[in-house]
Amino acid sequence: MKRRSLLSLSLAIAACAFFPARSQAQQSNPDYSGVKDILGGRRFLLSVNDLVIGGSVLKTSEGTKIEDKNISELPGFDRKEGGPEIMARLFDSKSDTLVYANGKTVYAIDPNSQKTTGLTLDDNFHNAGIASGDFLGNGLQEIVIASPLRIRVVSAVDPVDFSKGLYSGPPTGTENGASPTSRIAVAVGDFAGDGHPAVAIAYEAFFQHQRRLDIYQVDPQTLALELRHTETFTQPDALSALVAVTLAAGRFGSTLHD
Repeated sequence: MKRRSLLSLSLAIAACAFFPARSQAQQSNPDYSGVKDILGGRRFLLSVNDLVIGGSVLKTSEGTKIEDKNISELPGFDRKEGGPEIMARLFDSKSDTLVYANGKTVYAIDPNSQKTTGLTLDDNFHNAGIASGDFLGNGLQEIVIASPLRIRVVSAVDPVDFSKGLYSGPPTGTENGASPTSRIAVAVGDFAGDGHPAVAIAYEAFFQHQRRLDIYQVDPQTLALELRHTETFTQPDALSALVAVTLAAGRFGSTLHD
């Protein structure tokens, strides 16, 4: 028995010599090999988001609870103009930038610092549509604003410095002339499957009883828009013009593009 104990001790020492003890970091790593769902049924990693509705900012807590003290109004927002609004990662900050257009001005607000910058353009953004996409390929987003007269892409002059404001790429007109009373719908997606986001514009054509869908490619250097495709949808009667044009992009089939 004594010899066998000494032999076991010798083998244990030899094993330690050939197989050193695991580091503390290795020992503390969790083992997920037997876990079917590491998220525990949760599918929204960012479960708390703020809302912007018609010029009102609603800051949420506990997911859905909204208190009166957390409701504020956008500065310079004219409800009669009905300018579009969106949240986008326009600047290199910890939070999204709140972007909206009213009258002839595009505003951007940092919701944390309350810093505000604006860009006044030769346009009227009544009935305009808005969307966002990373057209420069830098991991941040640009803003597409389409009014009945013009379509343009707006970006940050310096994504690191909010005070330097915004700038606009060259504007282009709707291909067939949008009705000034028609609200323009905008969506961004990779429709060609080439990895580059494109802009889709839907609108009612002026005096033609037609609805148009135009798709533009965006130049990543100048932010200029180039028409790549157009579709016409004939309206059956004048009453159909009273129905608002809406547009959404997504992957609805088995393809890997929008």
